[in-house]
Amino acid sequence: MCNPCCLIIGCDTKSKEVPKPENWPDLKGDMLCPHCSKIYPRIYKKDKRRLAICFIPICPCGSSDTYMACSYCGLKVNASKDTICHRCQVDTPFECDYCPNCGTSKRGGENARQLNLH
Repeated sequence: MCNPCCLIIGCDTKSKEVPKPENWPDLKGDMLCPHCSKIYPRIYKKDKRRLAICFIPICPCGSSDTYMACSYCGLKVNASKDTICHRCQVDTPFECDYCPNCGTSKRGGENARQLNLH
């Protein structure tokens, strides 16, 4: 008779919020997340990978660089000065001509006209 033995080996990734790294921008205002469509603050995060045997973490395998993420769903986002609305200060990390939150044109600055949403 045969006694089969199954051993499950893999890597487990855990994300953790970290303080603002030196020489990184301050996270002012909220962000409209393209994944969860919610307006929440951004946070700095770092991923840590660990070797796991039978789902039990054994030893660290490495870590990622620090990145910005949505505080609600954890989506990794990029930062750019051009994506922040001058009127409501909501950041949209995707390309658009008008702010999805308040309707102000993002190309014209403070005195830009608003999109008529009615």
